[in-house]
Amino acid sequence: TDRYRQTKMLITTYNKRNTTWLISKGRKVVRTIIGVLTGHFDFKRTLHIMGLEDSPLCICGEGEDTAEHFLCSCNRFILARQEILGHYYIERASLRDLTWKQIKQFIDKTNKFNNDIYF
Repeated sequence: TDRYRQTKMLITTYNKRNTTWLISKGRKVVRTIIGVLTGHFDFKRTLHIMGLEDSPLCICGEGEDTAEHFLCSCNRFILARQEILGHYYIERASLRDLTWKQIKQFIDKTNKFNNDIYF
């Protein structure tokens, strides 16, 4: 089944370190991290499904704007990905190895969600 595909890709088991880190953060950070982990955030694909965007495609033109595309392969964020996550591109299977703190640092570095609503 494809249910919860995004979440299962990023959260495979309980991780005390990630949980402890997340609950120490404010509501806006928690909302953003959970939104990215589940894929239910302001990605163009999600907004397109909701009828709020004309196209699900990322600005880079290389794929749909999803959390997976953002974290793994969007060329717009290649340098931030290398700096924060250690690689220019990340394999889908390697996403589960990222800490939520790393994901937050990557989000901050890219300014993808730079509106005050998010942080």
